[in-house]
Amino acid sequence: MSEASARQCEKQKGKILVVDDELIVCKSCVRVLAPEGYSVTTTQSGREGIERGASGDFDVAIVDLKMPDMDGMEVLHAIKEKQPEVQVIVITGYSTASTAVDVIKLGAGEYLPKPFTPDELLAAVSRAMKSRRAIAENR
Repeated sequence: MSEASARQCEKQKGKILVVDDELIVCKSCVRVLAPEGYSVTTTQSGREGIERGASGDFDVAIVDLKMPDMDGMEVLHAIKEKQPEVQVIVITGYSTASTAVDVIKLGAGEYLPKPFTPDELLAAVSRAMKSRRAIAENR
């Protein structure tokens, strides 16, 4: 491994997938997370989110609950079914207590109502990464 590659691996905190139909949310997540050392991939399609999320290349998936092509709960369920160790953070502009309970039951580790601050996003991702590492260590 080259010295530059080693530095990049040291700097990278984890791989994150953002699935949200709003381009501004995708760009904002990249703007907040990438400078912190996360590798961020975005998609604006639930179907593409499932394809990418099921690949196992991600530590954390940030999934919007309401998208035109597919419900975020379907995306959450499909990702967790194929890659149970991937930590999922559900984000939504349609926050209710019952929805929060439903997504947690499906395997989401975090639930963030929109709009959220950069600090709230970073804190949720940090907690999700700690959970991901704990799962990997227990394996």
